[in-house]
Amino acid sequence: MRIHNIIKTVCLAGSLALLSACEDWLEIEPKDRFGDTTVWGSEENADMFLNDIYNQLPHLNNETQNLDQYSDNSYVGAEWMNARTTIYTGALSPTSWIPGPWDMWKWGR
Repeated sequence: MRIHNIIKTVCLAGSLALLSACEDWLEIEPKDRFGDTTVWGSEENADMFLNDIYNQLPHLNNETQNLDQYSDNSYVGAEWMNARTTIYTGALSPTSWIPGPWDMWKWGR
């Protein structure tokens, strides 16, 4: 009976030792994309990431829909005139103006 307890204890200890060290083997770093620590690790990387998202937005006559197409609420984005350029170059500020659909009355002048 004592030998059975020793064998059970040794098997249990061996199983625990083998199975508890598998954590590093399961951590596989993907080679086809950047992780969160890389993307958000610096302000420059975060800016490049967000600029790439803005660049992938579709654009078709939707220049100034309160800039909602440039957020995560976007379903479709678009542009008239120069809104995209103003936003992409970082020239948008509280004092700048992006003309849009509510400014169409100027077109006839």
